[in-house]
This record gives sequence, structure tokens and C-alpha cells, in this order.
Amino acid sequence: MQNYAASLTTYDGIDMSSLMDLHKKYKDEVPKEHNGRLEFMNAFARAYTLALCEIPAGNALIKGHG
Repeated sequence: MQNYAASLTTYDGIDMSSLMDLHKKYKDEVPKEHNGRLEFMNAFARAYTLALCEIPAGNALIKGHG
């Protein structure tokens, strides 16, 4: 596969202080009410979903390779 697709890694910094505050506020309450843990991945998945709604090309692939 690596012969056909470019390899790229990008690192970006973000301000997660609001997310950290939200997590701290609700981390004990969520398991009691929803039988699950409040994880940071939930917020990342939601952000990615919203971004794809605005920029569908972000969910792209190279046809014929993969």
C-alpha cells in the first residue's frame, strides 16, 4: 500500500481548556446517568463530524489505490 499512497503526519496545537473544564465538571455525573464514561474522544468525534458536514472533501480517498 505504501507504494501508492503518500505518507503524511501533521501535528497541530489546540486550546483544550474549555474541553478540560467541561470534562472536569461532568466526569462523575455522566457515568451515573448514562452508564458510560465521558471521554475526550467523544468531543473529537463530534468535532470531526461537524467539520465533515462543512467540508465533505475531508473524507476523501484516492480511487484505485487501497
